[in-house]
Amino acid sequence: MSNRIILGRTLSLALLIIGAAAILLPFVWMISLSLKPQDEIFTATIQLLPSRLEWQNFFKAVTQTDVPRYLLNGVNAVFEDARLSSPWCLPRCWCPFT
Repeated sequence: MSNRIILGRTLSLALLIIGAAAILLPFVWMISLSLKPQDEIFTATIQLLPSRLEWQNFFKAVTQTDVPRYLLNGVNAVFEDARLSSPWCLPRCWCPFT
């Protein structure tokens, strides 16, 4: 392999890694915030890892908010969409030339 091909592959791999890190960073930050205690969320310093894990936040989200209703509405919307679009889409699978 020539140096030009190796340099091109290395540069494209580096760009892919930087892009993946940029896309994954908000998700890592969101998980980190969900595990932090309340007093660590609103501080002036940026700290990725919490001092202690607060698993109680997930229990509060399920029991004290409408999150279960929102999840059920999303599942209902998906199944209703599949149910209503199937009569129009499935015949096209068997007759592709019409």
